Amino acid sequence: MGELVGHDVAQRRALYLIDRFRRYPCLTSARAAKLKSFVSEWASLKVSLVSGATPNLKKGCVLDKVAREWGLDEDIVAKIKPVLFYQTRHYASSVAARSGYEE
Repeated sequence: MGELVGHDVAQRRALYLIDRFRRYPCLTSARAAKLKSFVSEWASLKVSLVSGATPNLKKGCVLDKVAREWGLDEDIVAKIKPVLFYQTRHYASSVAARSGYEE
């Protein structure tokens, strides 16, 4: 990834987050479809792993599939765990909030 411009990496990181979060079931189907469409418009920034542009990873490091698709050398998997409680229908139910599960 050394030859990639920092701006390009920043864009791919932002799109990775959107792409990752759109997959959570707490979104309504309509919102998830809009985000999927948005991310699809930027698919040209995805890095082809066939081209040999795989990220430089530390030995034993495993990335989630979406991060690899965006050509990143890091993902958010470890940072997501603490907030998963707030992503569920159970939390929404406990605070009487609306959620995508009502659709």
